[in-house]
Amino acid sequence: MTARYEWRCMGFCLMRTHYHLVVEVTEGVLPAAMQSLNHGYACHFNRRHGLRGHVQSSRYGSRRIDAKDNLVTTYAYAMNNPVEAGLCERASAWPWSSFRGTLGLYEHSSFIDDGPLLGRFSRELDPRAALRRAVESS
Repeated sequence: MTARYEWRCMGFCLMRTHYHLVVEVTEGVLPAAMQSLNHGYACHFNRRHGLRGHVQSSRYGSRRIDAKDNLVTTYAYAMNNPVEAGLCERASAWPWSSFRGTLGLYEHSSFIDDGPLLGRFSRELDPRAALRRAVESS
């Protein structure tokens, strides 16, 4: 998906009823990429469960990240979603996100490009530790 639509996925967090993606896209790419992603998921889900029709109740929502400083804040919001929902105590404990892979605590997902995110902490001795502090202290 990331190569097909030329978008950069910096993070994901899967929840029980929705998911979060932190992606960088060029103008006009997001609608086609999201349609492809959600349609593919719906087809697989329906086949698996013997169902038909829509799987998700509403269209995806998106928000543009304008300032580079907002990238870490937005990423932290997405990764902390399971914590806020009471599903785990800290973001690094949630098994259905890219955060543990980015921190080096679990296998890194092949489609995740966390370079721009870790680059925000390039002056730190350990950018991964700095990211973890930023996410888990927010």
